[in-house]
Amino acid sequence: MVLLSVLIAMIGSLTALTHAQRMRASSGHTALMWMLAGGITLGLAIWSMHFIGMLAFHLPIPIGYELSLTLLSTLPAIAAALLGFYVLRKPDIKIRRIVVSSLLMGAGISAMHYTGMAAITMSPPIHYNPLIVAASILIAICASLGALLMMYQSKQVKMAALPRFVLGGVIMGLAISGMHYTGMLGMQVLPGSICLSYASGIDQDISMIMVSSISLFWFSGGIIAALFDQRMTRQNAEALALLEQTHLELQMRTTDLLEHEELIRNITDAAHDAVILIDHTGLVTYWNPAAEHMFGYTKLEMVGKNLHDLVVPENNLAAYREGFPRFVQSGKGPFIGQTREVPAKRRNGEVFPAEVSLSAIKRHSQWSAVGIVRDATEHVRIMEQLNQLATTDVLTGICNRRHFNEMLTSEIRRSTRFSSPLTLILFDVDHFKRINDTFGHQSGDQTLIQLAQVVGGAIRVTDLLARWGGEEFAILAPGCNLDTGRLLAEKIRLLLEKQHFADVGQVTCSFGVADYAPGDDEDSLMKKADRCLYHAKASGRNRVETVTTSPT
Repeated sequence: MVLLSVLIAMIGSLTALTHAQRMRASSGHTALMWMLAGGITLGLAIWSMHFIGMLAFHLPIPIGYELSLTLLSTLPAIAAALLGFYVLRKPDIKIRRIVVSSLLMGAGISAMHYTGMAAITMSPPIHYNPLIVAASILIAICASLGALLMMYQSKQVKMAALPRFVLGGVIMGLAISGMHYTGMLGMQVLPGSICLSYASGIDQDISMIMVSSISLFWFSGGIIAALFDQRMTRQNAEALALLEQTHLELQMRTTDLLEHEELIRNITDAAHDAVILIDHTGLVTYWNPAAEHMFGYTKLEMVGKNLHDLVVPENNLAAYREGFPRFVQSGKGPFIGQTREVPAKRRNGEVFPAEVSLSAIKRHSQWSAVGIVRDATEHVRIMEQLNQLATTDVLTGICNRRHFNEMLTSEIRRSTRFSSPLTLILFDVDHFKRINDTFGHQSGDQTLIQLAQVVGGAIRVTDLLARWGGEEFAILAPGCNLDTGRLLAEKIRLLLEKQHFADVGQVTCSFGVADYAPGDDEDSLMKKADRCLYHAKASGRNRVETVTTSPT
């Protein structure tokens, strides 16, 4: 029974210390419940150990116990344990708190013991050795101090949590049992004493089994509850940590997204091209400063407005309205993923060429469109200039030889396909070298410029005049047969003959005229006209020769 009492004290102490640990790991009502459970558990451990220890105590006379005082003896132990645990509730426990708690617990163990002993009424009364009583109380306090130091000074005690808990429970159990059996040594029962307390009729073994079973059941339930609470707390802590980590990652992603959005906004705000975003209804959701400058509408005026109604010219509006619903359904369209030049309209009604790059993006499960728009006015002007330089003679401003050859090829194909007449006229200025030598090259250039102006005013809109090279010119006359072409050449010859040229005076020209015949190509037609021109110059100049009048 002695060993059983010590074992119950140790298991009960371990359970109570476990409850105290759960108290410190909890807060609010949960911490209060664990403190109450720990106090009751330690009080029950002290009482059970005392009860079973007294069952192991034998005198030559029957012994009985006052039931009320026996049960009441648990209260000092429970109260002292509660006070001790209350002192230990703070997260940071200093040595002073441990000492105070040890004093309370030692006092509670001792109070329970001697209150329980008071339940035995003897005649003459039981006497105690004061020194041994003091030693028993000191043992309870010192052993409690050792157990609490083991539990709550982990930095000094280099030991894992579980062994430290077990060792703390063992030391606390020794405090309880050590105090009890030391106190029993100081107990003096005089010979011939009789017990005046009521003795129950319950067999000692049955009493021991009942008390042991109830205590162990309470302790095991308490340990299971503490382990379950510890597991739930750990799981909750892990879940909370995961939630906090997820929240932190979400905050970081949100911050990154906001920073990225701000970066994109700064880039688009600083862009020289207009950046426009419209939703699935065609309403503007983004309008950067370049768009304000390009179209003349402020961001406040455009956001929430229909884009097409304001910036698309009237003659193109129907096509846009027809194609936009198809884009909304599929995110596809003829302009998506491409750069196109389209007409656009400014606030003042001016229509200008714009290069538009469109992309489809999905927002809230709906297709939206983002467009990058560049004012192509200057680009178109430059391209027109480049095209003019590529097709125009620099000196005279009329068509150059390269462009004339392209048009000659095109007109021959058309004549071949539709069997339509086509006439080619070649002419050059008579004795032009003499003009340069006599009046200078500048006067010669002015003569060519004036000649081009005169001839350009004498031909049809459908005819093409070109400077073939040097002082030689060519006229392509679609729809003209050979006779009509000869008449046109004669008309121009007479007009030039009568024309007064500044610094030079009279200038004459020689003409060669040839018409297209089936099977002719560019070279063969040009050779026919060139032979006629050569014959006109050989025949005295200032005349018109055709393929019918020139030798083959």
